[in-house]
Amino acid sequence: MFWAKIEQQLEVKIPYHYPGNPYDFEKIKEAATHVLRGTKMEVEEGRRKETVIDSTALPAPNPVIKGKI
Repeated sequence: MFWAKIEQQLEVKIPYHYPGNPYDFEKIKEAATHVLRGTKMEVEEGRRKETVIDSTALPAPNPVIKGKI
């Protein structure tokens, strides 16, 4: 999905680029930077979810493997 957005941005910026030729690294970097500027940071200091670990929980027992004797 991320690469598709970068490709879309490259197609907008360089419309007559031949599909068989690779893009210059600097052009890819510019397109990726443009795409990343449009993203929203999901982790905010006040919105972090804390994971509570129950210290009284027992670990799962080891499975018994039956074989032929």
